[in-house]
Amino acid sequence: MGTPVTRQIARYLPGSREIPRRLQSCAAELTRERWDMTLIPVSSSAISAVGHDGYTLTIEFNSGRSYDHPGVPYEVYAGLMAASSKGAYYNRYIRGRYR
Repeated sequence: MGTPVTRQIARYLPGSREIPRRLQSCAAELTRERWDMTLIPVSSSAISAVGHDGYTLTIEFNSGRSYDHPGVPYEVYAGLMAASSKGAYYNRYIRGRYR
């Protein structure tokens, strides 16, 4: 079982069904870091807030759903924040490219 992060880590441990305690600790720390990210409210008909911690981009939509996109470079985040249509920028440059 475990958290979503520990389940993802388990996928990368071939032949292991149990996640070592050290990895569980790391996963717990990663989970806490995600919640410490500051989301910045934006003016958009689709997106309500955006956060970037230097590696992961978090998008919160007006529907209330939020998505994390790991591996997003700062330049892409800056482009989103500067875009006149944040939803169009998200669909063109982020959605489906970063998982």
